Amino acid sequence: MLRKFVACKKTDCRLKTSYRILPLLLLLMLTFAPAASAQTAESADRLFQAQQYEKALKAYETLLHRSPNTQLYRYRAARCYYETGRYEQAVQLFETCAPIYPLRAYYLGESCYMTYRFSQAREAFETYIAETRQEDARLDAALRRLSQCALGERLMGHVHDIRLTDSLHISRQTFFNMMDARDNTRIPAYLRQTLITRDTLGGYVSPRGDRRLITTRQNGLTRISRSERLIDAWDEPVLLSDRVNADTLSTNFPFLLDDGITLYYAVQGNGTMGGYDIMTTRMNSSNGDYLQPENVGFPFNSTANDYLMAINEETREGWFVTDRGCDEGDLVIYSFVPNEETRILRDMDADLLRRHAMLTDPLLTPRQEQHDAPQQQQQQETHDFELHITDQIVYHRLSDFRSPEARTAYEQYRTLQQDIDSLRQQMDLTRTEWMHGDADTRSRLAPRILQMEQTLIEKQQQCADISMSRIRGLEYEFLMQDQHDGQQLPTP
Repeated sequence: MLRKFVACKKTDCRLKTSYRILPLLLLLMLTFAPAASAQTAESADRLFQAQQYEKALKAYETLLHRSPNTQLYRYRAARCYYETGRYEQAVQLFETCAPIYPLRAYYLGESCYMTYRFSQAREAFETYIAETRQEDARLDAALRRLSQCALGERLMGHVHDIRLTDSLHISRQTFFNMMDARDNTRIPAYLRQTLITRDTLGGYVSPRGDRRLITTRQNGLTRISRSERLIDAWDEPVLLSDRVNADTLSTNFPFLLDDGITLYYAVQGNGTMGGYDIMTTRMNSSNGDYLQPENVGFPFNSTANDYLMAINEETREGWFVTDRGCDEGDLVIYSFVPNEETRILRDMDADLLRRHAMLTDPLLTPRQEQHDAPQQQQQQETHDFELHITDQIVYHRLSDFRSPEARTAYEQYRTLQQDIDSLRQQMDLTRTEWMHGDADTRSRLAPRILQMEQTLIEKQQQCADISMSRIRGLEYEFLMQDQHDGQQLPTP
């Protein structure tokens, strides 16, 4: 009994002590919690002012978790996202910020521009320009962005449907001095053979070695000249026309197709999406001058620097060189399959189209740097067809489709193509008969040929209405929904 009594007394004392301590702990928590929060806010502000945006972002994310409706935290976190290159997240936060911060519209415009939301970017820059004072240092940049947004909106209407096959990361130094990289087997042999870049000045020599294009510096700008091979020397370089070497633009990194007429090159200056944009033009054979150059568009160009496009027409291989998404000091060489005819993406979801234009779609990522990997023989399989939904997802049978709508459209497309092939064979035979026939035979066959030509046009139009890009888009969107629902994507 005595022991129980003593034990109860001890327990009672501990409880009384606990009851005295609990109010004290609550008081301390209420006293120091605001101080800790203030310390975090002060630390975040100090990091932000010191432009340590990565560390500041973590602090503001913590503060937003505690106070999600505090506009300053929201704006500062959005700025940190922008400064660290996380433009998609920046757009989302800037859109929810109250318009009480003078630079909100400017950085919203920049973030939208970098994510190819050009219409939204234009509206944000127009708001910023209307509300800012004339002495603002960013005003000139905002005005330049307006013209770039207009170009971006136009190019988004003509995004090329391309198939990437490979990518290779190299240093800028290597690309800017290709003359010294002839033994670098990681670089495609055709580029090593035809590019004669030295000290950031681009150059090209034809595979036969009889023609070259070189870049020189003149009056603060770079200019492209051509030169022909004589018996044992090159003739004096001659500047290309003013249509190529425009007065206010630097031109560089030329490449000439084997036809000797089609020219690709890069320009730097007003009217480009990034630092350098790739342009193309063709020589007018009637007067020897070049036609009005055109921007090659997305995804070959971007809001970064895009330096070079090269195509080997004999092997149907193409390459373009850019610094988008690269670490400072690096470039990437993308390999692609040139289309025999221009193919433009149509009837596609806006976000999916943006990702295609930016080359940020995860399903469009090509194989990475396979040059040094051993070549493995793939076991031959019998396939019904080969359809590239993306560069990593290839279908060979109708059962590979997951979207019923895409499968039906592809069946219709294949049937139309078979009808077109059969019709062309019939037309060839009928035309041959017409050519060797007498007057009566020709008179009898002429209406049939005209009817077949009309039917061919109609079936080609039906194919165009279905379009392979639409089929890919339908299947891709279905796959994305499957992935969102937790389904596995097809194995590459």
